[in-house]
Amino acid sequence: MNKKNWIQIIVGVIILAVFLKLINLADSLHIVSQAIWPIFVIAMLTSVVTQVLRGLRFYHISRSINVDTGIKKSILVQFMTSLAGIATPAKIGEGGKILFFKNKNKLTFSFILEKIADFSLQFLIGFLAIFTFQIYVDLFYFVLVLFIIGIIALFKIDKILNFVLRKNEFEKGWFFNILKGINKKSFLIFSVLTFLLWFNINLSVWVYALSLGLVLDMFLLFQIFTVSNLMGTISGTPGGIGSTQIVFTFMMVTFMGVSSSLAGAVAIISVIGIYIIYTILTLIGFLLYRRFFKKQDSALPGNNK
Repeated sequence: MNKKNWIQIIVGVIILAVFLKLINLADSLHIVSQAIWPIFVIAMLTSVVTQVLRGLRFYHISRSINVDTGIKKSILVQFMTSLAGIATPAKIGEGGKILFFKNKNKLTFSFILEKIADFSLQFLIGFLAIFTFQIYVDLFYFVLVLFIIGIIALFKIDKILNFVLRKNEFEKGWFFNILKGINKKSFLIFSVLTFLLWFNINLSVWVYALSLGLVLDMFLLFQIFTVSNLMGTISGTPGGIGSTQIVFTFMMVTFMGVSSSLAGAVAIISVIGIYIIYTILTLIGFLLYRRFFKKQDSALPGNNK
């Protein structure tokens, strides 16, 4: 925890406080208490599917660059890092999964490609949302600038990683040299898995809303949630907490005609469900990993890069 981390946490808490002030917290919590709990459980189970898909995607793309992480191990490690993923800025904590494998240099490529695919899909949906809602045209230029910055950063990814690690770990052109070795079929499967997991992430929010008795337009909700999630990621707060919820609530009130209390209730119950299930998955993943991969775990400090 350095100064920057504390600033991010403080900013997140302030934004969260603003969010709670904008909604009627007492009314929102009352609505949450009236939730249809079997449907709430189903919504949490969709998050399990999301982590399974993430594990399969990591396994597939790693195998396509000649690193076999194993399906079972990939999924369990994904479970173990699921909580860290939602509790860190830009979900960067999920990258801790590469520490449980050998060939960390190549697996760093897998993780970065996952992040690129996630952000790219969110940017595309963000562009769609701008035209769907026909408002905030300036946001188009904002998103476009971010996308351009992302492309520039990608071409300098080796220098960025070396700067962060404070050592020359990655040679020039490292990322694109590995990327060229992926065949079209593998890349297509990777893209399909990315689409499926993000569809499932958005579906979970729809099911959380359903647990509160709300049957919302899925097409609009998907765009609203994606934009709010993207803005939460850009904000830099841990897990996008506060910023994601305030944008989500504002857009639901503005574009779907939902009351602030009800929109706030959807945001709150989604956060509650996600943190509960990811805490459970982290514990289950840790216990099962120790059971099936204990010997490998004890050898990790001496792994090859």
